Amino acid sequence: MSAAMYELKASCAFIERNINIVKRYWAWEVVWLVYSIVNSLSVSYIGVGMEKLGGQGIDSHFLVLCLAVGTIVWRYLTVIFYWVTDVIGIERWEGTIEYTLMAPIQRITHMLGQTSFAVVYSLVHTGVILAATALFFNLSLARANLLGATLMLITRSRAGHQLKQSPPSAWRKVDVNDLDLAALQLDAIHQIDVGQV
Repeated sequence: MSAAMYELKASCAFIERNINIVKRYWAWEVVWLVYSIVNSLSVSYIGVGMEKLGGQGIDSHFLVLCLAVGTIVWRYLTVIFYWVTDVIGIERWEGTIEYTLMAPIQRITHMLGQTSFAVVYSLVHTGVILAATALFFNLSLARANLLGATLMLITRSRAGHQLKQSPPSAWRKVDVNDLDLAALQLDAIHQIDVGQV
C-alpha cells in the first residue's frame, strides 16, 4: 500500500471516529442545534423590531435577511472552530489522547481528517439553521444561489485558516477582487425574496 493511500485511510478513520462521537452524544448535539436555531432567530428578530422602533424608512425585511445571514455564517465558523480546536479536549475526554498522538501517522493527516469532518458537519448544521430561519421569517430561497453560498463558505473558511497561520507581516491590504466578491455577495442577498414577517 502506498504511503499516500495509508495517510488517506488514516484521515478517514478520524472522520469515522468523529461521526461515532456525534452518535454517542447525539442528545447534546440536538441541544446545541436548538440553541443555535434560537440564537439565529433572536438576533434576526432585531430586524423586525427596528421597523417598529425606528419608524418609516427602514426596510426590516432586508435587515432581517442580513442579520440571519450573519448569524448563520457565525454559527458555521463556530462549529468548524469547535471541532478543529477542541481536538485535545475530545481526545482527553474519550481517553484516546495517547493513542492518537502516538499513532504512526503524520499530524497533517490527523488535522486533515479532523478538518474535513468539521467542514461537512458544519455545513449540515448550518443548513438546518438556515431552513429553520427561512421557515420562521418566511424567507423564500427560490432564487438563492445556495451552491454558490456553500462554495463561498468553504473557500472563505480555508482562506481564514491560511491567514491565521501566516505572520502579521505577510497579511495584505484589501484587494480590489475582495471588494468585487463582497459586492457580488450583497447583490445575491438583494435577490432573495423576504416574505411578511
